[in-house]
Amino acid sequence: MNTFHRQDLPVRSLVTGHELSIPVFTFTGKKSGAKVYIQANLHGAEVQGNAVIHELMNYLFENEIQGEVVLVPQCNPYGENQKMGEYTYGRFDPTTGANWNRNHFYLTAKKEGAEYLNVGEFAQNHKELSWEETKFQFKKLMKEKIQIKKEKNKLWGEAHGQNLCLQLQELAVDSDLVIDLHTASVATNYLYAPNYARDVAKAMGVPHVLFIPESFDGAMDEANFTPWWDLKMAFAKINREIPMDFVALTYELSSQESLNFCQAKREAQKILNLFKLKKLITKNAPAISEEKKLKEGEEKNISQQWGCELKDFKNLYSPMGGLVEFVVTPGEIVKAGQVLAKILSFTTIIDSSSCRQAITEVLAPEEGIIINCFPSASILQGQSLFLLMTKTFSI
Repeated sequence: MNTFHRQDLPVRSLVTGHELSIPVFTFTGKKSGAKVYIQANLHGAEVQGNAVIHELMNYLFENEIQGEVVLVPQCNPYGENQKMGEYTYGRFDPTTGANWNRNHFYLTAKKEGAEYLNVGEFAQNHKELSWEETKFQFKKLMKEKIQIKKEKNKLWGEAHGQNLCLQLQELAVDSDLVIDLHTASVATNYLYAPNYARDVAKAMGVPHVLFIPESFDGAMDEANFTPWWDLKMAFAKINREIPMDFVALTYELSSQESLNFCQAKREAQKILNLFKLKKLITKNAPAISEEKKLKEGEEKNISQQWGCELKDFKNLYSPMGGLVEFVVTPGEIVKAGQVLAKILSFTTIIDSSSCRQAITEVLAPEEGIIINCFPSASILQGQSLFLLMTKTFSI
């Protein structure tokens, strides 16, 4: 059976001197193979990924793998503890205002400094090596560069968000598959995948997929797939074609501030689909047992998968402030001109006629799929009312 190891990684000391740490669970099979890294809860209110990791842990304690799986639940304890009344604020660092998931280090950025990896130079120096040896050397060098970055940071220190992300990135950087588990406000299940990984997205089976450019914007998935994409481009310049064995994904697990163990079984099974693709488990490996009864808001079995380009993932902003009724729900396909929401405002009421006109209908600008809704019934003008996938295609 798999070897199990737990490490508690210190991430921040508090004013009182108490130290916050995160548990890192590692399962290693008897045979070598691909390495998978999965983390959850980088944003404080996005807790569903922890239930998914628990399901994966149950599976890995009972079923042998070929390779290694590293699981990091509750990876941002400081963010998770940012409670404001009944709600969790933890999307942004309260000290800097930065999004917790925009603090990662771009290893292969074209900048001066010993901490940056020059992919052109690496490609030139390793052009005669086998692909397996090339991958090994690239992973090793990325680890070394992160160590250099950490050493340089000791002189002046670093903002907590950047330091946390660097620690998590160090755990993930030598993996073949990285999955960052998130949720949205009030949403359906959907996936962010790089354009080159369309076959991986299809194999995973998530119903809605956003295909993103192979570029860096500070997120965990981008921090892990862009070095490999940059390496591919560097090798292409010297006429060597290499495969893209490495994939990093962001899996959005419906809505924040909620936990659903029944739903987690289905979501964990989709991750096991990728374990099969990466040959960590066999195609006939046992599935995660499911409860037949669906709970409210749980994703139903969907055979159709829809994709869209990131540029066609549209934000529909509220045209006015007021009290909103959402007429449609996440996952619903809507037509252009269809009523999506109704907004009530008392400011225009001066007589019986205007009272009947105090509700404004918000219409869909074009056909699409509702992915995310605003989480409150009260809204300001200019806040994001809906996120829609448009110009969708079957995958």
